[in-house]
Amino acid sequence: MIIKFLSAAAFAFTVLLVTSTSAFASCVLGDTAGNWQMYVSNANGGWASCPFVISASGNVAGASCLAGDGTNKPLSGGKLQLFLGAKCAFKGSFKYNGLSFTIKHMTISSDHNISAGVGTTSGVGAFHFTMIKQ
Repeated sequence: MIIKFLSAAAFAFTVLLVTSTSAFASCVLGDTAGNWQMYVSNANGGWASCPFVISASGNVAGASCLAGDGTNKPLSGGKLQLFLGAKCAFKGSFKYNGLSFTIKHMTISSDHNISAGVGTTSGVGAFHFTMIKQ
């Protein structure tokens, strides 16, 4: 009886594992391509809203961001890389108002329309962000 239960449990776990990872199995760098709106904030209360474009090769085109203080600040020089394809996870970097930001972990949804992540930057510390494909 216990062997039947363990066999059934192992089968159920295998099915769960396969179905949970298969949703992201086809994730590639090009899934990030398109027009995005990013909302980024840090622990110091700073925030910005940035519209920008990501190319199929992961390059981030420059943009003007609306900062929390009401001014426009530049976003430039960004690049994304796929580092955990089975989890649709990316890392990368960009410059915002002259500061270098490093994306440590970003995950994109299975429909490739929403993304969120965390990172660090010199002078400001940790930040987190959410992106919505336009």
